[in-house]
Amino acid sequence: MKNKFFKLLIVLILAFNSAIILYSDEVDIKTTEINILENGELLTGNKGFNIISDNGIEITGDEFSYNKTIQELKAKGNITIIDKLKEIKINSELAEYKKKEEEFFLKGDTIIYYGDNYTLFGKEIIYFKNENKIFSKNKIKIIDKYSNTLLMDNFEIDQLKNILSGDNALFNDNVSNSYSIEKIKINLENKEMIGKDFYVNMGDQKNEKDIYR
Repeated sequence: MKNKFFKLLIVLILAFNSAIILYSDEVDIKTTEINILENGELLTGNKGFNIISDNGIEITGDEFSYNKTIQELKAKGNITIIDKLKEIKINSELAEYKKKEEEFFLKGDTIIYYGDNYTLFGKEIIYFKNENKIFSKNKIKIIDKYSNTLLMDNFEIDQLKNILSGDNALFNDNVSNSYSIEKIKINLENKEMIGKDFYVNMGDQKNEKDIYR
């Protein structure tokens, strides 16, 4: 009898520690613990989760709340969002995802890995997937793979045109030249920059840049 009791206990432990996978028309949720509330319309969990959307978006983190009626996700803690189609990876502490509109609201400190070439650091960033836009009114820092650094306000990336634009930009290249630019547009593919009202401070090593007035 004692052996049967221990065998039953082991089975129960394994059951509660295995992943729970819920499938729906919008998202698949994998987690070790889930609360089903409001007649099944609200799903919550705080023991880690992995969500895959029907369009290939993958979201992982610590805590989540998903409203099936309005198809909105609220997530908290070590959030990672991967958009394989657009080659974007996002790390944030707080995120909201509106599935119907394909809109992401990233709150707190956020890092965006944009392709293999750029890393963005900022706060309160919005990603409209269907509109192919990433933007924020707050200051953002961008570092490319060559260690050039750009600081700017009111940034926006137009993914269709592959154009980055913003205000009050400060560009520091990797040979100590700096450029202060009031209005800036950068072609992220060929690296050309178009600026308005800019000031150039050349470092010890001069280096030509594609900056046009």
